[in-house]
Amino acid sequence: NILLAQDDAASLHKKISDQLSSAQTVKVEAIVSVPMPAKVTITAKRTNKFILQLPDRTIYCNGKEVWNYATKSKSVTLSAFNPKSSSLSVEKL
Repeated sequence: NILLAQDDAASLHKKISDQLSSAQTVKVEAIVSVPMPAKVTITAKRTNKFILQLPDRTIYCNGKEVWNYATKSKSVTLSAFNPKSSSLSVEKL
């Protein structure tokens, strides 16, 4: 399905929902402008696995644990994954 700017909201929603319902992996790349322009990449897989890449850190989740790696200090914070508090999930898209 090709998404077109001329599509109405309902049509776009249906096309996107249809594509995501069968997707095993979703990757989004964006440029954020706050506090300064930077590239952000999110790769999410089913079963709550994701990688969030920011200019100064990488956050990785295997569905059980979350590793938060700070590039500048070369330090890692490890925590338990809480699926109720996370919105990075292919299933929730």
